[in-house]
Amino acid sequence: MSFRSKRKASVFAAVLAAAAVVLILYLLSLALLRIRGIEITGNSLYTADEIKEASGISEGDYLPFVRRSRVAENIKSRLGFVSSVNVRFRGFDTAVISVSEQNTVFFSVIGDFRIGLSKDLRVTETDCDGSGIEIEFPAIKRAYIGEMPELYTGDPEHCRTFVSALIGAFGLDSIGSVSVKDADGFHAVVNGGYKLMFGGINDLNVKIEVAKKMLANEQVSAMGAAEINLVNPKEVYVLPVK
Repeated sequence: MSFRSKRKASVFAAVLAAAAVVLILYLLSLALLRIRGIEITGNSLYTADEIKEASGISEGDYLPFVRRSRVAENIKSRLGFVSSVNVRFRGFDTAVISVSEQNTVFFSVIGDFRIGLSKDLRVTETDCDGSGIEIEFPAIKRAYIGEMPELYTGDPEHCRTFVSALIGAFGLDSIGSVSVKDADGFHAVVNGGYKLMFGGINDLNVKIEVAKKMLANEQVSAMGAAEINLVNPKEVYVLPVK
């Protein structure tokens, strides 16, 4: 074998060896750089599980293939009350997702003003832009920042109990609007077009469970929109909405 042939062979062998090393390192990185934990910080409106599900990533995913900008876009597009998202990696196996959420979740119209309200119905703004979920109260007597609005009729704590149960059952982004006319006149629109008539907070947990079962019913969900009367959970009436 000539010197030139030997040189070509040695160069080829070196290239193969380098390629093999690169391949081994790549395979090792895939084996080692997997997401083994996802931490959520800054959340109060949404649970950690809701944010993880919205992120589009899960434990076991290959870390080098995770695009942080895509994760942030997923969360903001799927969870309407998240205003900003920061995604970073800690070490070689943990994704840390930090979110900032809007303080104003609900709003209520009083004359020409829109009162902003937090998740637990405390006043956040006395003249907000109207973004969020509309909640209709009995007439509001006073509204002070940081406090629940004072109503002319009805107990605001009943309102908070109802809204808390509603959020827990359906999630913020499933709620279209809420109406709390009086202690016996609660209703809400959920899942885009289903008006749930609860008729008060008596047996509220039972009514919520019945509502969830009704919305999971194939015939009811196929309607796309319906009025579901849950005032007496033993006799539920479903009326199609035209």
